[in-house]
Amino acid sequence: MSIMQPSYQADHIVAPPQIEQRNVPTVLAMLFSLLGLGILWKIVVMLGGYPDFVLPAPETVVQRLITEASTGTLLHHTRTTLIEAVSGFGLALIFSLTLGYVLAHIPRLERILAPQIAATQAIPIVAIAPLIILWAGSDIQDVYKR
Repeated sequence: MSIMQPSYQADHIVAPPQIEQRNVPTVLAMLFSLLGLGILWKIVVMLGGYPDFVLPAPETVVQRLITEASTGTLLHHTRTTLIEAVSGFGLALIFSLTLGYVLAHIPRLERILAPQIAATQAIPIVAIAPLIILWAGSDIQDVYKR
């Protein structure tokens, strides 16, 4: 058995693979799925008798989305959320990489802190989130005021 090696020629250039274009049936299937989901949602709202604050009708949600987008409120809150998420990720990344580097280079410190680190990993985020909100505040502006 021999393994066949591809032959390469200097004058032969292979074009990169093309990105697959979505065909019409796939797009239609997605649209019909969304339409079906909207109809099912509307039926559940009508038959369920839920209050508007529990399960609003789809048209109410779309109307509110358009209102919030046109007034600029949606953009403001989206920007704030992105700033908070990226800032939190950045702080977590810096802290974890620094701690990991220090623990990797100081084995004695790693042996001392390993039980505490393992204990923090066992705590669900839904249990610690209220404490973080109490300590840091519920808005990024609260953090900067201190």
